Amino acid sequence: MTSQQSNLELCKEKMKTLKVPDELIEQFKNADDLRSFTIEKAKAKSEPPEFKNYLDIVQVREENLGQKEQETLKVYNDPVHGHIQTNRAHQCIVDTPEFQRLRFIKQLGMVYFVFPGATHNRFEHSLGSCHLAGQFVKLLRKNQPYLGITDTDVLCVEIAALCRDLGQGMLSNFFYEQLLPCLDNTGSTKLEDMSVAMFGRLKNGPAGTKLKEKHFLDERDFTFIEEQIRGSGYENDGTWPCKGRGKEKAYLYEIAFNKRNGIDVDVFDSIARDCHHSGIKNNFDCLRYMNFARAMEVDGQMQICMKREDAGNLYNMMYTLYTLHRNAYQHRIKCAIDAMVLHALEMAKDFIFLANEKETLSKCVNGMGNPPEMLDAFMDLTDNVISKIRYSESPELLEAKTIIENIFKRKLYTLAQESDPMNSTQLSKGRVDELQNLLASKGLAKSYIVQVTQLKFGAVGNDPVEKLNVYTADNLLQSTTLAHKEVGKILGRNITDEVIVRVFSCVVDNKGTGVYHTDDLQELKAVWDEWVGEVSK
Repeated sequence: MTSQQSNLELCKEKMKTLKVPDELIEQFKNADDLRSFTIEKAKAKSEPPEFKNYLDIVQVREENLGQKEQETLKVYNDPVHGHIQTNRAHQCIVDTPEFQRLRFIKQLGMVYFVFPGATHNRFEHSLGSCHLAGQFVKLLRKNQPYLGITDTDVLCVEIAALCRDLGQGMLSNFFYEQLLPCLDNTGSTKLEDMSVAMFGRLKNGPAGTKLKEKHFLDERDFTFIEEQIRGSGYENDGTWPCKGRGKEKAYLYEIAFNKRNGIDVDVFDSIARDCHHSGIKNNFDCLRYMNFARAMEVDGQMQICMKREDAGNLYNMMYTLYTLHRNAYQHRIKCAIDAMVLHALEMAKDFIFLANEKETLSKCVNGMGNPPEMLDAFMDLTDNVISKIRYSESPELLEAKTIIENIFKRKLYTLAQESDPMNSTQLSKGRVDELQNLLASKGLAKSYIVQVTQLKFGAVGNDPVEKLNVYTADNLLQSTTLAHKEVGKILGRNITDEVIVRVFSCVVDNKGTGVYHTDDLQELKAVWDEWVGEVSK
């Protein structure tokens, strides 16, 4: 018998002591039935209980099922969503070292060197995602009560959104997109893998004990949370692999992290928060999307569908994301600084020590394929590593320290060449290797570096709206696909994997303008023109 079942039996015994009628007690088949008990439900299921019986049931529930534990504990005054309320279940996660670590990881990495307001961290982003996840799943429950969404389902979805970024490394996306491929021999570790590993560490500590004992989450619920963090869902062959919830609740897996089309609360909060702090206008209304979203069966699969007339709002989301990528995330100055940080970390990888000076940065990164052994070191892998290098007195870190100091002195790598936007079908890894080999053959490899910037978002290579089924107000039970021509020609088709190739000079003079010798520039231009000509064929 699980802890939830034993507590439910205890509640039933106390109800009998208080002389609650047996026919009313037998309505509660599980703990969720008792948690969601209301006088309206009692009237619908049987003869209305006397008011005293109702009060007795509520009293027993609050005393024994931790109902008060779900009440608001803290209120965060968030600049994006206003007042964000967290209950005790949320807070026992927020108050852990694993979650507090997110205070020291900037949401946009080095973007704040270009947009001074973009100093927000993964901590507040995670709170915002949790807030939106709660709003989303509760709206689904309110609009479609027959779905059978329980309080435990709601809590699990909120926790998944809250813990989605536990595995973020230093400088956020820079860590997985640039640092890992550079330092990791395998390059196979993903954000979701480390987030699940960090959640496992949290689950095995005091926070996990509280979630089990006070909030009655069992192993199936923890599995459900971990599957959401991984972005689990239907396999390509249509089979349902998840163990946390049955396929009748597959739509719940599309709220915290939606791998099917990339439309989820993590993206909603990122757009709103990044636009707010960088001063870029946000034209997407996520609350409108959530209010009109419905869980519907599509080819035998329960998916989240949107109202046909709301397609334009989704295109606003895609255009806003594109604007953020072009103007902020992949700004040329930010990318130059990323290249400098990457060079500094390559030089410092064997001399920066983490986990109480036990592990080097190199060993930590290379050991991420086996997370449990490296989680202590990973806890220290925050933006503070940059400060460790900058203020180090170690002679082994002198060269790396000089590069970091140059960033703060604005002596930056300089953009020498930049391609026109391309899509991924035009640019394979082999093509990039060709450019690097051409530079090396001309003796330019040490003076110039090649950087591939990918403006990817949503379902890479596809228009996410085309992967989202729609319904009409005339028929709330049937969904259809939305052809692009139905949205309107003026919107154009979203290409979600735009690629730009840049070449930076990594020679910096005292004025920060970059040192170019005339011969170098001419040779670089000749190499560049030859390479662009080959790619364009």
